[in-house]
Amino acid sequence: MQPPQAPSPPVVAQQALSELVNYYRELARYHRSSVDYHQQLLEQHVLEAEAAEKQLASIEAILHPLQTKSSSPQTPKLVPQEISDRANGQQVNGTGKIRLSEEKAQEKIAEKDSATLASEESKPEKKATEVEKSNSKTSQLSDRQSLKNNSKTKSSSTKTAKTKKPTTQKNPAKTKSSTSTNSLKLPYSEKLAFYETTVNAVAVCLQEFYPQVVSAEDVIKYYYPEGLAGEDRKKAYAAFSNGLSKGAGKQGWVRTSVGKYRWKNEGETKT
Repeated sequence: MQPPQAPSPPVVAQQALSELVNYYRELARYHRSSVDYHQQLLEQHVLEAEAAEKQLASIEAILHPLQTKSSSPQTPKLVPQEISDRANGQQVNGTGKIRLSEEKAQEKIAEKDSATLASEESKPEKKATEVEKSNSKTSQLSDRQSLKNNSKTKSSSTKTAKTKKPTTQKNPAKTKSSTSTNSLKLPYSEKLAFYETTVNAVAVCLQEFYPQVVSAEDVIKYYYPEGLAGEDRKKAYAAFSNGLSKGAGKQGWVRTSVGKYRWKNEGETKT
């Protein structure tokens, strides 16, 4: 009597498993190749999208339609001495929403009115000399000293206006406004007069609207609440659009979409 024998494994089953191994090996290789291909394609599309955005900004600056005067409300002014920008190597704290108190705002308006009246009564020769002296002094004094000088100039200008005698002083704040506006090469704006560069002005506007997104149109409405038209509007739009684009990711704000930007606070993770 012979012992029982175990059955032999089917040859067909082993062949099927071997074919499955080869199949899944090829499938894995296919998926890896697809990932590499699509990654390269994605990078190419990103570069092309950035180039298209730059072209769009340039064309919009030339062909943007004229708009009527904006009816947006006046926004409070920002204190010049508290304005800081990353372009100058300084640090911006929080959202930068620093406002003048009502008392200081009224005092500043009174100072400008008094200085304007006194300047109109003075002789043209003295007026030119006063502007040069005031510009030199303003560039050397700190913001705190400038505010103190404004207060002294107010008293002197008011007294001179009452006696109708020529004045030998000129409001440093007024001189700074004219100089800053000319340096920006933009149409005059009382709110824009405190900034020496377009980047500084754009940064303050972005901080003011945080966390909302801002476009070049919003910046124009912010600094020119009465609106602009014609060549003045084209010039302002091109300057602000260029400032927003160049400063994105470098000066404290980020681009959220084409032509849209938002201020980014310290400690905020990049989205």
